Amino acid sequence: MSDRPDFTANTALNAVADTLDNLPVSINAQTLGSLAVDIAAQSAGDIDINLNTNSVGSLSTTIDGQSGDVGISFNSQTGNVDINFEDQTGGVESGTEFAAQQGDTLTAVVDRTVAGGGFDSGVLFDNSTGGDVILESLTMASYRNFTDNCRARFTVNVASNVVDDVELSMNPVTAPLVFDPGVRMGSTGNITVLFENNNSGSSIIEASAVLREL
Repeated sequence: MSDRPDFTANTALNAVADTLDNLPVSINAQTLGSLAVDIAAQSAGDIDINLNTNSVGSLSTTIDGQSGDVGISFNSQTGNVDINFEDQTGGVESGTEFAAQQGDTLTAVVDRTVAGGGFDSGVLFDNSTGGDVILESLTMASYRNFTDNCRARFTVNVASNVVDDVELSMNPVTAPLVFDPGVRMGSTGNITVLFENNNSGSSIIEASAVLREL
């Protein structure tokens, strides 16, 4: 008999002031209107919460005052996942997004021939997919003639109504820039790039982006 609660019925799990080596919570393939998991100030050695292919209307997980490690994984969720870290005394060790198998991968490329000591600009990506996309990576390179004394300055506008754009800069030595998790861009988002050639001779400078449709 499993030592974990059966969530197929109207079941409540209430553990008060327990001293545990670990607290496992496993919820698999449930169809629920909402699901709340509230773990307050436990002295558990570690807490692992795994949520697999759930069709939950809303999901709220609160872990308050935990002195041990906390591991949370979301697998095959169809809705959005928001994670907030507040007043942490320990570090946030990692946050990794694994791309869904569905959805098309988009590659955007723009290049300019920039004179020595000069600038040029272009639109790298203008979202015309009709929906949101995920920006996975940005990179740049120079050729004809190669120089590492150049720079690409990207402006990522995640939506048309966002006042503060995200500005990123790189050269051939520091490229590429990979986002993990990816940057969500709305249906009106776009990416522009400013090319800067600090070499004495002209060079073709290219910028590219990899995105994923949702």
